[in-house]
Amino acid sequence: MSAPIADLQIPAAIASVIASAGALTVDASVYWLGVPMPVVLAGFAGSACALSFLGSLTRLRALSIVACCTLIAAYLQPLIGYLAGWPMGVWPGAAFFVGLIAHALGTAIFGAAPGAVRDAFGALIDRIRGRP
Repeated sequence: MSAPIADLQIPAAIASVIASAGALTVDASVYWLGVPMPVVLAGFAGSACALSFLGSLTRLRALSIVACCTLIAAYLQPLIGYLAGWPMGVWPGAAFFVGLIAHALGTAIFGAAPGAVRDAFGALIDRIRGRP
C-alpha cells in the first residue's frame, strides 16, 4: 500500500534545492549573455553539485567542468523549456538538473567520437597554420 502524497518526506537536500530554485525566480529581468540570470545561476549550482560525483580533480579541470556545464545548462535549458512549452517559472529548476547531467551528456557525446573531434580540431589547426 502506498503512502498518500501529503505524507511523503522530502530529504533536506532536495527541499533546499527546490526552495533555492524557487527563490531564483524572483528577478528574471536580469540577463547574462542573453539568458535569464536565474537560469544561469541554477545551471551553475547543478554543475557545481555534479563535481561531487566525479571524484578527485585538479582545480583547473574542476573549474573548466563547472564553466562548460554552466554554459550548456544556460543555453540548452531555455531551448528545452521553449520546445516543451514550460512557463519561465520552472526554467531555473530544470536548469539545475541540466547542469547536473551536462558533464555526463558531454562525456557521452564526445566520448563516442573522440577521434572525429580530434581530427576536426587537427584539420582546423592545420588550416590556420597554412598546411593543406
